[in-house]
Order: sequence, then structure tokens, then C-alpha cells
Amino acid sequence: MLRLGVSILALGICTGSTTPPHQSQSVVPPVPQRKRLPHRFSIRTSREVREKLKDSWLLVSASRPNWAWSADISRPAGRAASSFEHSHPDATVEECDVYWTGHNYPPIRYQGIRLNSYYFDRNEMLIGSEWSDF
Repeated sequence: MLRLGVSILALGICTGSTTPPHQSQSVVPPVPQRKRLPHRFSIRTSREVREKLKDSWLLVSASRPNWAWSADISRPAGRAASSFEHSHPDATVEECDVYWTGHNYPPIRYQGIRLNSYYFDRNEMLIGSEWSDF
């Protein structure tokens, strides 16, 4: 009798886990993440951006080299500025600030951390911003 009860219990567990959930229990698919920055600034804003990001860690502020941006220049600013210029052919990034937004201490490592990059033209006006996972 005990053996029959265990068999019925095992059968109930196996068939119960394969039945689809009721309509009210269905899982909602996740909403895809967008490249939204926690601080939004209008294009053509001056470098006042720094004042508004004072609770964040400024990792690097880099100026454009004489030749061109590359991943080897002021890491991670060079990589971000180079990528931004390639995706915006009419833009020339003269300065790039990279922040770890919302943190006032340095990250232990960049890998897997979301960093925010702010791009400025020669008049120190904001021409773009984005976040990226490094």
C-alpha cells in the first residue's frame, strides 16, 4: 500500500510539473533595456554636466589626441569616443568624460560595469552621451 502511495505521489509530481500554468500564472516577458542615462542632459548643454554629476565617480576626462581616438587612449574614454564618432560621422569629439554614475568611489574593475560617457565639442558643449557596459 505504501509503495502504491509513493508511486501515485511521484506520478503527480512528474505530471504536475509538465502542465502549463493557468492564464493568470503566465510569465510576463522581460522588457528590453534601453540605453537610458540616469541623468539626461540636453544636447548643446555646457560642461555644467559635471556639477550635476558630483555624486558620481569621474573615471577619466580625456582630450582629443592629434591623430584620432582609439581604444588605447585614456582608457575607457578613447574607446567610447571612437565608437561615438564612428556612429555619428558628422560629430567630432574634442573631450570625453566617463563616469560611474551614482557612485562616489572607484570601481574595482571596469569589466561588466555600466559606464556613462559624455562627449563635448571644441566649444565645450555637449554633443552626445550614452552608456555602455565595459
